[in-house]
Amino acid sequence: MTRAHFAVILLLTLLLLCVLVSCSVTNHAEAAAEMLRKGEQSVVDGDYVGAIQQCRETAAYWKQQHLLLAAFLHHDEPDAVESGIAELIAYAKREDDDEFLALCEQVITKLTHLKEMNTPTLQNIL
Repeated sequence: MTRAHFAVILLLTLLLLCVLVSCSVTNHAEAAAEMLRKGEQSVVDGDYVGAIQQCRETAAYWKQQHLLLAAFLHHDEPDAVESGIAELIAYAKREDDDEFLALCEQVITKLTHLKEMNTPTLQNIL
């Protein structure tokens, strides 16, 4: 095999890895955001126990993905989401609607940012 063939194969392998990582981060961020939206709806409906449960499930899901996310993202980004979810649980326990809903939107925005940040676009590359 010539060096050119090896270089092309290596380039394609790295490109495939980048696409897989991007898809994985996008899927995990979307799933966590959807879980938080359910918790948000629970608070709107006055179901604080359901909101706490939903936030705990989201925290457990996010923690399961932490190793993968920490390998491909800046460590402060997954950690910020994790600490935001912990704060959401505290607000739900205190039945603080306004703070819960405001913070929930912030965490969902962070998740959306993570998703967009890993989408290969010209803006992200430059």
